[in-house]
Amino acid sequence: LIPFNTTEMNPSTISDSKKLPLIQRLLSSGSSFPVRILTVAVIITLLLFAVFGLQFWNSYRDLKTTQTFYLRLQEMVGIICHYDEILTMSARMGAATGNLKWEERYRKYEPQLDATIKETIELSPEIFMSKAAIETNTSNIQLVTMENLAFKLIRQGQSKAAMDLLSSEEYERHKVLYSKGMEKINSTIQERIKGTLQTQRRRSLLIVTFAVITMLILLLAWFAVVRLIRMYVVERKKAEDALKESYSELEKKVDDRTADLQLSNKQLKQEISQRRKTEKELRESEERFQTLIETANDAIFIADAETGVILNANKQAGKLLGRSPEEI
Repeated sequence: LIPFNTTEMNPSTISDSKKLPLIQRLLSSGSSFPVRILTVAVIITLLLFAVFGLQFWNSYRDLKTTQTFYLRLQEMVGIICHYDEILTMSARMGAATGNLKWEERYRKYEPQLDATIKETIELSPEIFMSKAAIETNTSNIQLVTMENLAFKLIRQGQSKAAMDLLSSEEYERHKVLYSKGMEKINSTIQERIKGTLQTQRRRSLLIVTFAVITMLILLLAWFAVVRLIRMYVVERKKAEDALKESYSELEKKVDDRTADLQLSNKQLKQEISQRRKTEKELRESEERFQTLIETANDAIFIADAETGVILNANKQAGKLLGRSPEEI
């Protein structure tokens, strides 16, 4: 049988066979394309969510810390005012009744007031370093001094003098200054709270705006990624269909070519068989002719008709000429 050789295929078959590796390379080279795109998209999305989540958490934490701080500061200012009223009432009630139990009550709350003032200054020293805070502290010192003097007069039995001292214009002036100072401090705290809340509100608005814009961009990016992947799937499906069609056409052409070759091989086998039969008959004819020449009683010469050269002679011809057939 003649071996199957694809180089003997027709040009269209050869061109199709050359197209197949190209399609296969395209498919194989893009096989990881969707995975890479999706991986990058997911990583970017997670990073953005992490960044915005962290920003929102920091904003919430700062707002919570600020609210806690200023609420505590307001509470401390309220406690200071409350303790101050307790001290003023104790001093006046002691002067009015001459009862020293009010002094005991005064001494009970006096260190608590001092501790609260100290804690408040430690919370926000910049507020209590203002002019209003300094004037308030000065008035508080004057009030404490006058109240201690009033208790001294009460212990000496001079309750009327103590009452006059606590009802004097000087005492009332310092009380007014102290009250206005505390109002200014409280107003300053309120302004700080308002400013901080506005800053936090602007920061939150900026974060939300940036987040919305980024999310829109992210949605567009995801839409593009999905569209790109869909296009890839469609193109890959087309490539696979083209590959299947090319394989189908190639298999059909191979089958047709194989059938042609099988037919050619069959015809060739028949020709070879006929040739061998003819050669065998020719050899047998030549052997019969040679036997006839050698056994003939007459001298036989075989010569070329054109040149006259003797090609063969039998034994009788050798005897006639006295030479061997080879020499003749």
